[in-house]
Amino acid sequence: MRRIHTMRQRFFFKSFFQNLLLLLAPILLIGPFSIWELNMESRSALKKSSYNVLYQVDETMNTLLSELDNVYYYIRSNPSITTSLKAAYSEPEITLNSLRSINNISSLLRYYMYTSEYIQSIYVYYYNDRDRLLVPEKGMVSLQAHSANGWIESSREMEEDIWLDTAEVAPDKYSEAKPVIYYCRKLYSTIDPSNAIGVIAVQYDADALIRYINSLGLYSEQSITVLNKKNQILFQNMPVDALDFLDSETELQLGGFEYSDIRMDKEKYTVSQMHSNYVKDLDYVSVVPTKNILRSSSWFATVFCILVGGAIVISMILAVFKTQKDYKRLEEILDLLSHPELATSDRQEKTGAFLDPYNYITYNILHLFLQQNYLKVQTSEQKYRLKTMELMALQQQINPHFLHNTLNTIYWEAIALTKGPNTCADMLTKLAAIMRYSLGNPDESVTVREELGYLKNYVFIQARRYQNKFQVEYDIDEKALDYPIRKILLQPLVENAINHGIKELEREGIIRMKVHDCGTHIYISVLDTGVGMDRETLLKLRQSLLVTEEYSPHIGLLNSHRRLVLTYGPDAGIHIQSHKNRGTCIFFRLPLEDVR
Repeated sequence: MRRIHTMRQRFFFKSFFQNLLLLLAPILLIGPFSIWELNMESRSALKKSSYNVLYQVDETMNTLLSELDNVYYYIRSNPSITTSLKAAYSEPEITLNSLRSINNISSLLRYYMYTSEYIQSIYVYYYNDRDRLLVPEKGMVSLQAHSANGWIESSREMEEDIWLDTAEVAPDKYSEAKPVIYYCRKLYSTIDPSNAIGVIAVQYDADALIRYINSLGLYSEQSITVLNKKNQILFQNMPVDALDFLDSETELQLGGFEYSDIRMDKEKYTVSQMHSNYVKDLDYVSVVPTKNILRSSSWFATVFCILVGGAIVISMILAVFKTQKDYKRLEEILDLLSHPELATSDRQEKTGAFLDPYNYITYNILHLFLQQNYLKVQTSEQKYRLKTMELMALQQQINPHFLHNTLNTIYWEAIALTKGPNTCADMLTKLAAIMRYSLGNPDESVTVREELGYLKNYVFIQARRYQNKFQVEYDIDEKALDYPIRKILLQPLVENAINHGIKELEREGIIRMKVHDCGTHIYISVLDTGVGMDRETLLKLRQSLLVTEEYSPHIGLLNSHRRLVLTYGPDAGIHIQSHKNRGTCIFFRLPLEDVR
């Protein structure tokens, strides 16, 4: 008993490790590589996506900031406008000429404002003692009446000629202040280029720029930050302290594009930084939580662990069932060897028995053991059938001879009644010829000429029977007349055409017999203009040609098909084409190498 228990354990562990190896092998080979590959593809996709996003932001910022340059060069290239504007800032009362200049420059500034959804206003300011400021929407206004003027004081202290700054400005005293971005450029005297005489400032809507960034198809929780050269945050779509990431020393330089993995506050981030290709004062920073990048690979890793656990469980279940099955098969083998004849018959009744290797081997041993007895019984049965067929053949030879003699007697009686040849005597002559032809050995070969002679006798009798309801046309190739073929191959085809095609017609039908020598084969066809068959009936008839035991009203056609296949091979079988109310064509081909 203990030995049996030990064998069961061995079977179990062997089956368990075999199944586990088969299940885990593809998972372990494909899973880790797929996770690694997916991780690398995700990082590569992020790198490309971040670069494209930052590049698009840079292109947009360059387009927006170039509006300031257009205004600047327009004013510098028109001295008359510059002179008139400077005069408007200093004269006690604005003259008509200055007012025209103010209107002209205001129209240009409004054009830039209204053609960009990001520009809120464009200011032109010349340093003056009268606290005047050119606002495109209002013209020349007082600084005290316009709250958005912090950039003017900054310009007096700023050493740079061009700079970016931020502020929060309320459109009016009843509205909440909103973030804006100023892009400023100093104006210098044409006489003394080192003397700053004013400043041009473009006010951008920071919220509109943030909406633009969010429309670029970012990753989940991805932050895009735009900074000036002092690392001052101009605007960002999500509140992230980008300066902390820029202070990290884990940067990976990729040309003009910086890419790094940074851990901060116990969370890992992927940071991308790009310096502007157009504006030297701008930097762009992208920050994405790494977990959002690797979400797909993390999900795949979870699935991988589930598959490994499932493979272990399935392997244990399969091992239990296989151990029980192996012991059951061993017991069945012992039963088979103890009672071979009974066991063999039982095996044949069980579905899927031979899928098991033990049963297959055992059955073959028992089959060889019992094969001799089976062969003896089969040989005895074949001898019995041969004897029966010989007796039937002798009986069939007696009956046709009696009929032939009787027909001759009737023939002479018909001659005696009319004192000469008549239609009845002619029909008896044809019928006697048919019987003499059919009494011979059905397996012997005759020429096509002889087979056609037999067929014409049959057609003569059928034409009298159906009162000339049809005509038979012959298209015979002279070269094919002397080729040998099997006896009584053509008559069943014509009989089928009469019984199933012509007989049901209300008009006269035509049967065309064609025999042609095609070089490699003899083509024989029988075409009738009878009632034809629908598609369903045609398919059933074609199917019946393939089933040897099925009964069919076209028994002559089926017998001819089987004789052709047995004699000349499968390619010589009968083919049938038919159309309802149009007729039927039956044809076959005899290979000339077999005919010769």
